[in-house]
Amino acid sequence: MSLTNRHLSRHKKPIDFNPASLARALEEACPEAIFAFLLSSSKDGHVSVGSDVDLALFMNGKMSLDLLDRVQTVVERFLPGVHCDIGSLRPAEPVYRFEALKGRLLFTRDREAYLRFFSLTSREYETQLYDYDRQHAYRMKNHESRVKRRHTEKTFPPRRTDWPFADPFKGRRRGRVCRRLSLEIHGRESASGLR
Repeated sequence: MSLTNRHLSRHKKPIDFNPASLARALEEACPEAIFAFLLSSSKDGHVSVGSDVDLALFMNGKMSLDLLDRVQTVVERFLPGVHCDIGSLRPAEPVYRFEALKGRLLFTRDREAYLRFFSLTSREYETQLYDYDRQHAYRMKNHESRVKRRHTEKTFPPRRTDWPFADPFKGRRRGRVCRRLSLEIHGRESASGLR
């Protein structure tokens, strides 16, 4: 099975649509949404065969099933047979929110809320990228030191003498006893050759 979403969209031909008309219809149908973005390749008003439409909404509260149904109905009216992915921006990670900012802003009801979201997302995204770079550098440094140590010196861990099987002969005798008991318990032939 392939890892594509082609089975989700039923349209067989590319579809062109007017994003401004979609924006007006979404704004009327979703009064609880403060602003919305159209993401990915469909942001220019063209949906290719097998593609879907990605929308990201910012709201004061949580998304409801009623809201998702209304959004899906509006998208179905403009893009029949096209699957619609709907994301919520409020609880999302900084990377997803920043990717949403790269999309097309469909509408905004509160310009100040949008600008605060834009500023906060940009700052959090930069911090997240800095953390990713720092973690990557740490892992690479740690990996390089392990590889260098492995190739330059043959170090073995110190032998433990504080545990009960430090004596190699004791361990072998105990191992033989355990094997004999295991064979007898499981109904196999007795281990006559083991001492």
